[in-house]
Amino acid sequence: MLGVPLVFDGKVIGLIFVDNVQQDHVYTDEDVALAELFARLGALFLRQAMLNAHLKNKAAEVVRQKNTLAYLADVHQKLTNAVLDGASIQTVVTLLGELSAKPVVLYNEDFHVLAWSAPPGLKMAQPPVLASRIRELPSVKQALASLSASCPSTVVPPTPAVWVGRRHLMCRLIIEGQPSGYLGIVEVGRGLEELDTKLAEHGATVLSLQVLSERRQAEAEGQAREDFLSDLLHRTRDAEQLSRRAPQFGVNLAQPHVLVRFSLDNASQNVSVSAGRKLVIRQLATALSVPEPPAVSLPGAVVALLTLPSGLEPRDLRDSVASVRTGLSPRLNVRTAVISGVCHSPEDFPLAHRELREIDELACSFGWSGGVLAAGELGLFRLVAASGRVKEAVHFAHETIRPLQDADPSLLETWRTFVASEGRVQATASELGVHENTIRYRLGKIGKLTGQDPSGLDRLLEARLAFQILDLAGW
Repeated sequence: MLGVPLVFDGKVIGLIFVDNVQQDHVYTDEDVALAELFARLGALFLRQAMLNAHLKNKAAEVVRQKNTLAYLADVHQKLTNAVLDGASIQTVVTLLGELSAKPVVLYNEDFHVLAWSAPPGLKMAQPPVLASRIRELPSVKQALASLSASCPSTVVPPTPAVWVGRRHLMCRLIIEGQPSGYLGIVEVGRGLEELDTKLAEHGATVLSLQVLSERRQAEAEGQAREDFLSDLLHRTRDAEQLSRRAPQFGVNLAQPHVLVRFSLDNASQNVSVSAGRKLVIRQLATALSVPEPPAVSLPGAVVALLTLPSGLEPRDLRDSVASVRTGLSPRLNVRTAVISGVCHSPEDFPLAHRELREIDELACSFGWSGGVLAAGELGLFRLVAASGRVKEAVHFAHETIRPLQDADPSLLETWRTFVASEGRVQATASELGVHENTIRYRLGKIGKLTGQDPSGLDRLLEARLAFQILDLAGW
């Protein structure tokens, strides 16, 4: 056998062999020279074929990259146009689903679905989410944890496996440098492709900007509502201008309103001022089954504006406001909640706001933190307490009830209920669940012990004032 190398440009690029399989053969010099000549010609043809194949592959790669760039440019244009046209997050997710021809799911940081879309042909009624059992796999956990701005996407699980279901192309949403959720393209119907990765990363960038824009818009709207309420409380704008601006915040100043002031214990706050205001707004909306009302944060307090339903008085909101106070307790320590009187026009709100501050200061001076107060129920007590002589007021209250302190406890309970019922025997009996004659008998004993008729107007006013002082003093 004669072997001859194929040499091109000083390098061996192949070998040819000449063999006579039928018999032994001795190759002459002429045979070797002929084989070498053929090898040189063969090397030229082989090199040319290799170059042609390389150029063909390069041309195919250029065409593929050109098509990819054209596709991504089309994706960029469609997504950009959608955002410029004011598309919502759901609209962008739906567009991504159409472009990928696969289900697309948008998650928050806790993997709760914010939006999703799937091709109609798949007939999906529920989003194909990344199940928690898959997220708990060590390999998947590590892959998700590695996502960052420099490594924005990954496929989980990385290889198909029957027992873990579909593969998900997961892409990280980064908003203002902070992780803010995930975008997933799910391998359903069609396998994941390289273009899906580019689409997911581009879509995640657009959605990050969209989410940031909606956050900023919500913050701006919230700030505008807070500024409007602040103007209303402090009367920094004229009444006509306030009435004109009110509808854009969902407020009709022609309707009756009340202010509710939640006084906060700053020493125990564990949330920011804005977060505390949002908590109050959400609790009020839930408790009253109304849209989120305007509210403003003040030093040590949050003041909310509520529309007073037709036929109700401010005191009728007491139970709802009390439930809000209770609902806030895990996050906010609400010392007192005070409901103002009814405001019928823009001129009433500054007065109601000042009234709330005075009542809150009054409650602080008595060390009261008993829950909810309605400004209209304090009556003469506010005038007496406004003098600032708290000790004298408490002394007066104790002296008023002192004759009954060692008597039957039912007498004090009856007197308190009788005063709260505005001196009506029948209402007192109904409240205590006893006969009217029993109430009259007890009132007679109260009159003997105190030396004054408890049903007299002057005595009713004194008793009402005394019980209010004792309530605020926590007695």
